Amino acid sequence: MDIRTYFHDLTRESQALKNRVRNLMDNPHWLSDGEWKESVVRSMIRRIIGHNIAVGRGFVVSDNMETSQIDVLLYDASHPVLHRDGDFVFITPAACRGIIEVKTQLEHAKFAKAVKKLAEDAELIRNAGGRDLNFVGLFAFDSNNQNDDGRRALSTLATVADGERARVIDHVVLGPSTFLRFWDEDEDQEPGQHWSLYRLEGMSPGYFLHNLVLRLSVPYADGHELWFPRDSKRPHRLDVRHLRPMRNRRHVRQ
Repeated sequence: MDIRTYFHDLTRESQALKNRVRNLMDNPHWLSDGEWKESVVRSMIRRIIGHNIAVGRGFVVSDNMETSQIDVLLYDASHPVLHRDGDFVFITPAACRGIIEVKTQLEHAKFAKAVKKLAEDAELIRNAGGRDLNFVGLFAFDSNNQNDDGRRALSTLATVADGERARVIDHVVLGPSTFLRFWDEDEDQEPGQHWSLYRLEGMSPGYFLHNLVLRLSVPYADGHELWFPRDSKRPHRLDVRHLRPMRNRRHVRQ
């Protein structure tokens, strides 16, 4: 099984599909273009997620709160929904398992705005009883620009979380090769809760999707080698940020 080539294929597929609607219009309708990109991500997830997880879009609501509209909602298929019309759903916090924001490209100011919105929604859901919200992600088809290797995004994630686990965005794709992941446990000699920034040439969507599967529906007992390339991400790690400052330890960039 050549999982590395498979990840490259996933990236090529996502890049090939992203502008399909835009290319059919002389004067692009940006709302339709954005909805198409969201549907591309939902379709890629549906092909690999377990049947216990339903995939849609919409809102998470309770008797005293509601989120903003969420591009990709992942929820427990055994739970009732408050409303469903095709992909569009209203669900309760207890049913919610994951939320994802989908973007084409995010320059830094727009990235910060998107991260703040997503962190606020995650915090609302968790504080309203969404204890099983296990995946909070942002998927951008293109990187910010050639001069940004992802370190500004890394700092923004930590700033917006403000030391609160409920506000953590744990998986981010910025184009084909930039991937950020939050670790609740030690990772390759990096202790404590932290985000790691990786440069994974042409493979970041694959890492995003397979981490989602493992978070929501597949135990690691199935074999780590089935889901990721055999070589560690550690040599491809560019930098780290901690959720809370590590006491008596000077942070050293990798």
